[in-house]
Amino acid sequence: TILVTHDQEEALSLSDRIGILGCGRLQQLGTPLDVYRTPANQFVAEFIGQVNLLKARASKIQPSSGGYGYETVDFEVYEGVPLTFEINQ
Repeated sequence: TILVTHDQEEALSLSDRIGILGCGRLQQLGTPLDVYRTPANQFVAEFIGQVNLLKARASKIQPSSGGYGYETVDFEVYEGVPLTFEINQ
């Protein structure tokens, strides 16, 4: 059965798998939990629900020197590159 809806809550609660369409393209396909926890891009993150996005620019790259730790994915960062971070629970 395929259900088409713009109601994110309905899609997340009723579906085994969901597909997010944006700009005429499939942006992400996966289980509701996977899509919610690991959105493929900023469009999916904003579409799925409340999200905190922090815009930043890499200015100095150094190993962690304490503070708070966060689970991240590995990616290369270069000085001067604009970045967007998502903070969720």
